[in-house]
Amino acid sequence: MKNKIVGIFVIMLLIIATVLPVTGTVENVNTKITNPQSALILQPPEAWNKTFGGITMDNGYSVEQTTDGGYIVSGATYSGGIPDVYLIKTDANGNKLWDTKPYSGANGYCVKQTADGGYIITGSTFGIGDVLLIKTDTNGVEQWNATFGALKADYGYSVQQTTDGGYIIAGSSESN
Repeated sequence: MKNKIVGIFVIMLLIIATVLPVTGTVENVNTKITNPQSALILQPPEAWNKTFGGITMDNGYSVEQTTDGGYIVSGATYSGGIPDVYLIKTDANGNKLWDTKPYSGANGYCVKQTADGGYIITGSTFGIGDVLLIKTDTNGVEQWNATFGALKADYGYSVQQTTDGGYIIAGSSESN
């Protein structure tokens, strides 16, 4: 019964929110908006915007803030014709510190910083596709890799370091 009441309450709030107009004045450093007749939709000001990659197709699939305040990005670059796992490290302002391609013939769908300061990446190999797991050091240099899969395509979409120092992967498989 409690779940039904909460659900009805949420629906009623949504109905009220869509019926009542928002009025007033909103100010920030760069913008002053006065609109007494319709709802206000504001976006925060953009802090920075960076583009990385080359002249061919490059994809970013995952980004995580690192312990130093910067960011680590994983994806794929097609500069060689087939995808290579692409790893980019930036500072807190998005300035590229380094980039690397630790594995050829694969996509890097998810990256996480590990307890030792390095990175763990999961993705899939090119072609039929197996789940790929890559461990790098703090500079993106591959320490080891492993693949998992069966006869059909398998994909690793998310990875997390476990409390015992291992890794757990979530993904999908077309195999039985």
